[in-house]
Amino acid sequence: MTEAYPLHWPHGFPRTPRTTRSQFRTGLDGAMRNVTNALRSFAKDSGKDIVNLLVSSNVTLMMMEPKDGAVAVYFTWDDIDCCIAVDRYPTPADNLQAIMHIIEAERVKLRHGGLNTVRAGFRGFAALPPPKGKDGQRYQTSPSSSAML
Repeated sequence: MTEAYPLHWPHGFPRTPRTTRSQFRTGLDGAMRNVTNALRSFAKDSGKDIVNLLVSSNVTLMMMEPKDGAVAVYFTWDDIDCCIAVDRYPTPADNLQAIMHIIEAERVKLRHGGLNTVRAGFRGFAALPPPKGKDGQRYQTSPSSSAML
């Protein structure tokens, strides 16, 4: 079972060897809210629900800025299990903000290219399967996090 902590990076997705500074000025709470709002807007625009949302990182209550700032956002859209993972920046907030921009780019594709164009792109995200848990089973989210956005 994949859990929010510690970070579960998608198999077959190489890590960025060196992070770069970002221009983002958003804190962790704001970046998390931005990702949630972007997913909600994407679901509304596409007419397809986002379910099974799980944000995986090394953030804990006692360590908001972990040494590894990578973030992986898992969710299901249009029956496609998706993962958007970013480790380009040193902080989880910056990587979440980058994920929000990726989702917003998908909204632009939806607006100009239509649903089939976005489905094709999301199949690329689907090629990054979620890791299996210690028990070898596919990840599952808790009932509270699997609510539709």
